[in-house]
Amino acid sequence: MDTTWLNLAIQAAERNDVARARELLRGYVRYHPKDDQGWLWLSRVAETSTEQRWAMQQLQNASSRVTPAVSQSNITARSKSGAIPRAALKPATTSAPKAKLPAPSRATARNRIAWRSFAQTTIFGVAAILFFVVAIAVIPMFVGARTLVVLSGSMEPAIPKGAAAIAQAVPSKSLQIGDVIIFSPSADAQIPIIHRIVNIREKNATLYYTTKGDANNSSDPSEISLPATAWKVGFNVVLVGYVISFASSPLGIVLLIALPIVALIALSVFDAVKKNRPPFSVMV
Repeated sequence: MDTTWLNLAIQAAERNDVARARELLRGYVRYHPKDDQGWLWLSRVAETSTEQRWAMQQLQNASSRVTPAVSQSNITARSKSGAIPRAALKPATTSAPKAKLPAPSRATARNRIAWRSFAQTTIFGVAAILFFVVAIAVIPMFVGARTLVVLSGSMEPAIPKGAAAIAQAVPSKSLQIGDVIIFSPSADAQIPIIHRIVNIREKNATLYYTTKGDANNSSDPSEISLPATAWKVGFNVVLVGYVISFASSPLGIVLLIALPIVALIALSVFDAVKKNRPPFSVMV
């Protein structure tokens, strides 16, 4: 009798690699349903109580056809204490026909666990990114601030392209040279500008501001006047602007929101089906 899978399963169980031991034993008892040791070890690492009872029943059936390899008292001890002493394991005397098992793959159970772990890590990683992005984009609104995605590199290196700039509303009269502000160059401008104040002058009781991008060679062509309240940039978060822009696009909504939700639901359904599935059938 080829006991390669049985030996590997026992070694895996002793290393507490229960998932691998279970997969090996399930394959082993399919080829050697009359070997009571296979059923014995499967009962120890069974995934559910239903599978455990099934394995114990098959163990009793196999033992009744040959010289008992495990006493009834040890079986009872297993059901009460959850473990069977190693001394109770004796070589089976079954006369089952020899069958050649395919070479066991070390990756079978391990790959399933690794893939599941990867899927869960990916889902929670995406969820963490989404939470961070939402925090950067939305939370400032609740404290009187605003978030703006930087689309150009005119303020590099202070504010790189693709950053998310966080601005706070302040009185215009409190602005000073060197402050970075968000403003619209004209009434019909759709995209606001983030530049630094390089000069302030007063004319007819009105303050006029000259602005300039740090990376630009010259100041902006026109002075601007600001309303009573202006937006002053306090800090920026690099690269987050790219994520905000992508997350707000149709493709981003699918990849960052819809797909992880579907994957999480699929994993939950898979777990529920796996726990409630009936024990596998074996030809005895």
